[in-house]
Amino acid sequence: MDYQDYLKNGEWKTYSLAHYPDAPKPVQLWLVLAFFAIMTLGMVAGYLTGYFRSCFVVALIIAICLYAKTCPIRCPKCHRQVVTRIEDTKQDGQDYRQFFHDCPGCQITWICKKTFVSDS
Repeated sequence: MDYQDYLKNGEWKTYSLAHYPDAPKPVQLWLVLAFFAIMTLGMVAGYLTGYFRSCFVVALIIAICLYAKTCPIRCPKCHRQVVTRIEDTKQDGQDYRQFFHDCPGCQITWICKKTFVSDS
């Protein structure tokens, strides 16, 4: 089921609500070491080929993709992967954006804080 079907389905409307904890997730040591290894290989490849900037950017993109694939947002209760929804609201003439993380496993919608959306 893709994201649009998920929104049309509306099953998430029956989930109970809870506030997503503000505590930061600890970064795993292997992920930090992998990041530095990928960046080092990119810099070495850039030095050997003469395309330092291109190799650095490619290594940075690979490292960010590794992080995004291995550390998705998870449910604090059951640790399954969640589906994220974004709702834009207008309050007191200002635009706000709020993230909701729906967990199909324990049927809880985790609510994040509203963030101000700047005009720029």
